[in-house]
Amino acid sequence: MSSGQRAQGAGAERSYAIGPSTLTVRFGDLLDSTADVLVSSDDYLLSMGGGVSAAIARRAGSGIVVDAVKAVPRDLGDVVVTTAGALEARYVFHVVTVGPSGRGVSSGGDDADFDLLKVVTRATRKCLQLADALGVSSIAFPSIGAGVAGIAPEVVAAGMTNALHDTLLSLPRPFRVELCLMPKSWQSEHDYIVFFEELARRSMRPLEPVPPLSGPVGEERSGQAQRILELNNERAQLENQLLATAGDPAGVAAVDAALTANSHEMVGAIKELAPTQLFVSYAHDDQEVARQFTNHLSGLNLAGLAIWHDAMIEPGTDWEHELRSALEAAQIGVFLISASFLASPYCVGKEWKRALERRDAGELTLMPVILKPCDWEDFVGHIQVLPEGGQPITGASMADQAMLDVALAIKKRIKAIREG
Repeated sequence: MSSGQRAQGAGAERSYAIGPSTLTVRFGDLLDSTADVLVSSDDYLLSMGGGVSAAIARRAGSGIVVDAVKAVPRDLGDVVVTTAGALEARYVFHVVTVGPSGRGVSSGGDDADFDLLKVVTRATRKCLQLADALGVSSIAFPSIGAGVAGIAPEVVAAGMTNALHDTLLSLPRPFRVELCLMPKSWQSEHDYIVFFEELARRSMRPLEPVPPLSGPVGEERSGQAQRILELNNERAQLENQLLATAGDPAGVAAVDAALTANSHEMVGAIKELAPTQLFVSYAHDDQEVARQFTNHLSGLNLAGLAIWHDAMIEPGTDWEHELRSALEAAQIGVFLISASFLASPYCVGKEWKRALERRDAGELTLMPVILKPCDWEDFVGHIQVLPEGGQPITGASMADQAMLDVALAIKKRIKAIREG
């Protein structure tokens, strides 16, 4: 595999030669692609209700949804081909990444990630084989399952890169393949560094000299942001050295080792810079008070916090898929407890239940906030609540001060998580 990079600020992309084919990885909207085929990620009923599938349905028109549902229900990893409606593409390939029980696989446990890896690998391979059979020459993929389906980017990256590499080498003619990485509100570009790490393991080689990223390293940058820019420029220099030493095996080995070290340091720097994901849950009867509380939380963004709550769900999308994905991505869950919350089957039976599971697995810090007077003690159990002592924040003599105190306590917890 060979590679080349074009630096254009946030729109930088990297291209790889895989046999006679070309793979281009970029951050951007799948719908901006000019490929013959667009790949969609969807549930087993092909409802096209969330994430990239909803975006495709809005642009393509209702006819594509009618075509898709003729072929349901489907199994995980299946690929269904439909026309592309009003899109410029010729076809849409619908990949099933969400089964009847929800996220990814129907059974959890230690083998869950392996099962998901097989789903992503099989689907990616099948898409390329179908594209070959249909006689098209270009196809654009999202990061299959990394959005609404909630599959970990590491699993998606491993499955897709393995299938793309092996299948493209086996096909008899060249393809132009795009991989469009589209971060959501609960993700950042940093979450997708794993794609470049997986491709780097394939011993990529630059096709042409790589320019450094634009912009001086100035004092106004944070320490980690400055280091990331330095590492990017260092990598560009190393890739140019690799091009110059192509005929010298010893020189190539030395530069390869330096590139590997650079990649490991880059991952560490990006993880430190990435924001902490915070999920806020509340009953809809408490929406106005919850809005006031999240306003206080919003002031914590400078502390490295990305806040998600259901008011951020775009109209026309599958709200349950979006909510579940945000909860799966969160490191902190803030639950606003009230009588309405305790009476809500969804808040208690879905959101709180899943949050407890992730907390018990060591994946989530759970922070219940007593929003209004209610019988919360037995429900919360031994989990520490905010404010201290369980005094409802709306019942305090100074509600704004109580909300601010809770926000500051959350800020302190974020700092402990990031330093730990």
